[in-house]
Amino acid sequence: NEDRHMWWDFLPLEISLPVARDALETWQLIPDAILYHPWWILAWIAPVPLALIAVHSRHILLRPVSRFLPSPHVSITSAMVLSVCFGMVTPIYAGVIGANHIMYKNGLGVLAHIWLVIGITFSSSRQAFMVGLIGCGVMRIVSEALLSSWIFHSAWERPPVLGWVVLLLGIAVFVSRQRAVLFSKKLLAGDQVAYDALWQSLYESEDGKSCISHLDKVVRMIGLDA
Repeated sequence: NEDRHMWWDFLPLEISLPVARDALETWQLIPDAILYHPWWILAWIAPVPLALIAVHSRHILLRPVSRFLPSPHVSITSAMVLSVCFGMVTPIYAGVIGANHIMYKNGLGVLAHIWLVIGITFSSSRQAFMVGLIGCGVMRIVSEALLSSWIFHSAWERPPVLGWVVLLLGIAVFVSRQRAVLFSKKLLAGDQVAYDALWQSLYESEDGKSCISHLDKVVRMIGLDA
């Protein structure tokens, strides 16, 4: 029944059959629930309520109870941590039952998501967020290409679509931020020239120097220089 076997890719590999009398070796055609659900279902669905809270916590429907809800940053970080915790179950169980290819594939996927968790956790630093996105994307692309080479003998047999999406998102965030910084510097350049000219004109006159000296004494007196 092809429908029951769609979850697996069948590959021509050399195997060793048992030769002992009455020995039987079986192959599992339907994945265990513990092998399948934590990574392919729970890791993606379980964080959704926390992510929705992060998005809608300040909207009208939740506004009366918003003070009891965690901040959006805490909610989205908790969602990612929960996703990683569920995702870790599959590679651990795969290692226990000897499904090494699944252990490597999902284990490296979890490590890539940890980059994303670190980036979101320290997202107050924009550089950390961009490093997390780009690190996650690069790790997924490299790891999935290596695994595809090992399993399918072709690096692009299973294109790392998610890795490319995350990497391109990280690059887009980086480029847009650099563009915004350059645009801001251009806007401030004229103000800086005008400020420097005004300061120079004040500092060159005796009245301006005395005013600046008086202002300095006032600032020191009220303790604003601390």
